Amino acid sequence: MTTSRHCSAEELQELLDGRLPEALAGALREHLEACPGCSDAFRSLSTLDRNLRRIPLERTGAAFTATLMNELRLVPSRGGNGRMFEMFALSVGLFLVLAVITVAFIWAGVIPVGGTEGNSVVQAVVAEGNSVMNDGAKTLAGWLAPLARLMPKSVSLR
Repeated sequence: MTTSRHCSAEELQELLDGRLPEALAGALREHLEACPGCSDAFRSLSTLDRNLRRIPLERTGAAFTATLMNELRLVPSRGGNGRMFEMFALSVGLFLVLAVITVAFIWAGVIPVGGTEGNSVVQAVVAEGNSVMNDGAKTLAGWLAPLARLMPKSVSLR
């Protein structure tokens, strides 16, 4: 790279950061040896980089972060637990939907189950599920009955 073209600031910074392919980095180093202007620029950039790295990082407090986020109109992200709970709930819901669809297909005979005893097991599971759902509906109705009495007469639940 011993041309009349000088190195750009980006090239010098990438060389300093070690982000250039070795062939290009070698060509830039050759050019720096032959070009006093680029060599001075690289030396200045190296000194600035070294001095900036010596400055200790400041830790900001929560109040500063909250004020800055508010000024920038940014909303802090929720903690990981909220997202994990959402994913867990979604997974459980998806599993239940797939389980109900599978049982419905087995019940309708779309998915054959070997032997008559297999069908009786499925029928028993479906019957138990219906029983649990009926019990749940009765319990929910029992919880809602006192609330229905508190509602104004002009409001209808239907």
